[in-house]
Amino acid sequence: MLIKENMDKYQLEGISYIGIDRVVIGIPFNQLDQMDGSIFPGEKLKEANTQIHYIQDTLTEIFGISGKPLKGIPLLKRYHLKSEEGSGNLIGSIMVGRNPNGLPVLNFEFNPSKISQGDWQEYEVALSLLLFNHYEELYLHGVVSHFEFFLDLEQYLPDDLVLISLARRSHSQYKNTQYRGRRGSKLVGTIYDKSGQLKQSCTRTRIEVRLNRRDMLFRDLVGSNIPNPLKNFLVVSSDALKTISTEWKMPDLGNKIKNFGLFEGVSNRYARAAIKQRLQELVVSFWKPDELWETYKTMLSEFRPDFIGGFDKQLAPLH
Repeated sequence: MLIKENMDKYQLEGISYIGIDRVVIGIPFNQLDQMDGSIFPGEKLKEANTQIHYIQDTLTEIFGISGKPLKGIPLLKRYHLKSEEGSGNLIGSIMVGRNPNGLPVLNFEFNPSKISQGDWQEYEVALSLLLFNHYEELYLHGVVSHFEFFLDLEQYLPDDLVLISLARRSHSQYKNTQYRGRRGSKLVGTIYDKSGQLKQSCTRTRIEVRLNRRDMLFRDLVGSNIPNPLKNFLVVSSDALKTISTEWKMPDLGNKIKNFGLFEGVSNRYARAAIKQRLQELVVSFWKPDELWETYKTMLSEFRPDFIGGFDKQLAPLH
């Protein structure tokens, strides 16, 4: 299983830290609106709700956890699983219940960059009691509700860097956070002040590429059977946009690209293609999507469970 200790082995020169942060894997219930000829949708819904009630009762009665309803969704609760060791650290959470449409929801959340081997073993105990096939069920049938790939950089402030989407994707900024894509989009890029978020005095700028893909199986992501999501973005210095403005003799061009993206900031497609090519020449030295993705793929391979050669059995990763 991918944990902080394993992640430490895959660090790259020129980057303060590379890793996988918040992971949310959902158990899909989309089969409820289908008929297979033997079980009616109403019966499937009843079976799913029975499972939901069982999980809620188990979390309350066996683990002693009280669920906190989500704001505005009283039937959907989040249960925080904390370490039984002296630290009492948060290991992960489980969101279970029904959405506003009355359909069942079951999401398992954990953070590989923060948990230890002991933490994961405790989380596995919860999975063994809540899912019929334990972690294997999560791996085989779970979908990628949310997944974060991150880079931490101590040599840059957030304003030193600009994240640019190569596709038509909304560009926005809130305080010191740049967003490329709406928060719930299938693919979102961000740059923000991680040290400020953690109330640290040091410089720590984080770049994240986030997936929200309930149409993607967890096992497919782990098997790296997807295109490299990092290739959808460029990271350049703020000075690079000044260079673009100077070369195209348009003082506001760099700010337009930063604030609105290539597609909204540059209306002429021929100029846009030329600027894109020039920006690719000006990317910061650490932004090497192919090399970075190879490292992430190695990390992803550690999510494989034992039955197909996960690292828990000390076997080499599949390629």
